[in-house]
This record gives sequence, C-alpha cells and structure tokens, in this order.
Amino acid sequence: MAFDAAAIAYMKLKQEGKPLIPNISLVLGVVGQQSRVVNPNFTPVTHENLPMKAAPGQLSAKELMAMRVDQGIIKPLRYAILGHNIAYSVSPQMQGSAFVAAGLPHKYGRADVEDVKDFVQGELFTSNDFGGASVTIPHKQVIMPYVDELSEAAKEIGAVNTLVAKYDNSHPDVQHRKFMVTTQIGLVYLDL
Repeated sequence: MAFDAAAIAYMKLKQEGKPLIPNISLVLGVVGQQSRVVNPNFTPVTHENLPMKAAPGQLSAKELMAMRVDQGIIKPLRYAILGHNIAYSVSPQMQGSAFVAAGLPHKYGRADVEDVKDFVQGELFTSNDFGGASVTIPHKQVIMPYVDELSEAAKEIGAVNTLVAKYDNSHPDVQHRKFMVTTQIGLVYLDL
C-alpha cells in the first residue's frame, strides 16, 4: 500500500507538471521490514549492539545489507588497485576488510599491468561485475585518454586516482555503464 501510494502521488505530480518530490515509505513492524530493504535512500538502521531498536521492525545495518545481498539488490562487484609493480600495496587487504565490515559482498584485488591497454581490454574492466579501481603509478595519467569527458579540475591536475563504474539499469535490454573517474578535487566521466 505504501508503494502504491507513492506511485500514485508521483504520477499525479508528473501529470500536473509539479516538482517530483522523492518519497520514502517505511512500514513498521516485521511485516514492514521489506520496505526498509528495498528503500534505496536514507533507510534508518540500528546497530546490533544497541540495547533496543528505535522502531518496531528496524534492522541493523548488517541485517539490512545481508537481506539486500540475499535478494540480489546488491550484487557482488570486483574492484582493484590499478598500477604496475604494486605487489607491496595493502589496498586489497584494507579495502577488502572495509567491504566485510560494511557487510558488502565485493572483492578487491590487484590489476598489475605494465600497459594500461591490457587493463581496459582485459577481463576485469570489460566484465559486468567490474565496480571500479584505485589508480596508482604509472597509470594516473595514462588512463585519461580512455575517459570520454574530463572535468576542468582533472585536466588541470593532469591525473586521476579513482575509477567507479556506474551502472544504468533503466534500460533492461541494454547493459550500460558510465565510469566516473575522480581526482582529489575533480570528476570525469567515461561512457561505454
């Protein structure tokens, strides 16, 4: 009922040409837990070590993430540090531990390639479960030609350090993703 009410309100606003106001509908109690699981924004959670829950049916962050993974709402993705001669990097252990702590099913490894072309043409980058990469030496500049749009900040800095795949599921018949590459102060986008 909450979902239907939100859909009706959205439709009416759209028909009347009024601003579309995001709606978050949370149903209380055990029966409402699924509304918390499917809600993409600002879902209130608790922590399993707290003595009580703020509302009936409230889930801990771990419970919420586990349910989203079980239901396929969150799909396991693969991430990597992209560079060369990076066996020393502790990024896989550090990022992997962060995924575990957050209850995320993702994996983080190394993409140790001498030539960045081997990466962008390789299995990880072209797979449907690629989530992104930290970019380190010597590829911080070399990856830039593979990006469609660079922000002014990235152009001025002349380097990037993070690649994030953003998947667009609005067209179920087409696998579409955008890559957002960030520098410390700028963004760039890659559209595949």
